[in-house]
Amino acid sequence: MKSINVPELLLKTKEPKLQDIEIALKEQCVPFYPIDCINWEEYPLKPKVEFAIAHADNNIYIKYNVHENSIRAQYIEDNGSEPYEDSCVEFFISLDNQDAYYNVESNCIGAILFGGGAPGSRVRFDDKVTKLIERYPSLPKEGIETKEGDFTWSMVLVVPASLLGVDKTYNLKGQTAKANFYKCGDNLPEAQFLSWNPIEFVKPNFHLPEFFGEIKFE
Repeated sequence: MKSINVPELLLKTKEPKLQDIEIALKEQCVPFYPIDCINWEEYPLKPKVEFAIAHADNNIYIKYNVHENSIRAQYIEDNGSEPYEDSCVEFFISLDNQDAYYNVESNCIGAILFGGGAPGSRVRFDDKVTKLIERYPSLPKEGIETKEGDFTWSMVLVVPASLLGVDKTYNLKGQTAKANFYKCGDNLPEAQFLSWNPIEFVKPNFHLPEFFGEIKFE
């Protein structure tokens, strides 16, 4: 099982925007980690994907960088959508030793799916909740028909810990969680299913908390 330390991000404002986050990540030399595990040999495509993760003010900050040979963004709005069919990055996490886990899935233009709960009782959250997850795509929020070529894009997500099944007194600092990070694209010309921590299962499935890695919030 992989394990990483999640640094506390020193932000100069309580309401940071993309530039503030980017500057803080760079100035503090927050490391990037590859999402490069090919778990199913019938899906060998491996675009170059990496992520950085940090926390501040009980928010989780994640930046993805993606370089791939095809791109798709059919879904423009949150919910009622399946962003994992597009060029998509995903973050799954379980805090405080819960059975419940939460998944934030964003396509390359920032349309997200957010679900959570314990196995057997999971729900997909509505717009009132998804709007609380900030997202900063490098691409404009416009639909993209499937294209092949050479594409580079990035995504910054800001996920409040309060959305992840813990009470208001919970503080990320000093906590250890289970998590995994993914790059997928079910309906790209060549489907891809990459993970940060490896998955040992017979077919593509990211909803397997037993294969989450460990992240430690400094």
